[in-house]
Amino acid sequence: MAVVVINQPVLPQVQLHDRPYLIGYWLGYAGERENRRLRDLPIHLLTHIHIFLFEIHFNPSIALVTNYLTSESNERWQEILSDVHEIRHRYPIKFIASILDNSYLMKFGIEMTDKQLDEWCYTVYRKVVIEWQLDGIDLDFESTNQFDYDMNTQNYN
Repeated sequence: MAVVVINQPVLPQVQLHDRPYLIGYWLGYAGERENRRLRDLPIHLLTHIHIFLFEIHFNPSIALVTNYLTSESNERWQEILSDVHEIRHRYPIKFIASILDNSYLMKFGIEMTDKQLDEWCYTVYRKVVIEWQLDGIDLDFESTNQFDYDMNTQNYN
């Protein structure tokens, strides 16, 4: 008789997906009329799509803008949302909103109180998850943290 002693708890193996994750980054229209529509991508190969990119807005009640993603076209934004919902009904795919710190706007400095930051975060959540029904949020703040900008010295802390 063999006795096996396990010193660590055994965790159940959970298969999160029946295939490896394959994540696509879709750049929207980004100033290019000839860019592919979201629904024209090889969706059947992907598990996730990052819709890239949403820009932050300094007004906490607005929080996000889609100017880059749509080349400033509201009709294109409605088309993107329509494609997301159409794809979701056909494939088990997750859509993530990739939010970039708009470095051009950030150089002018934005200060937010804790209350304003809370409102900004809630507005992002409300728009992305509740209104647009996307599955997640990717905060892609690559430049200096705009929430840590000192208006008096005009420097990032």
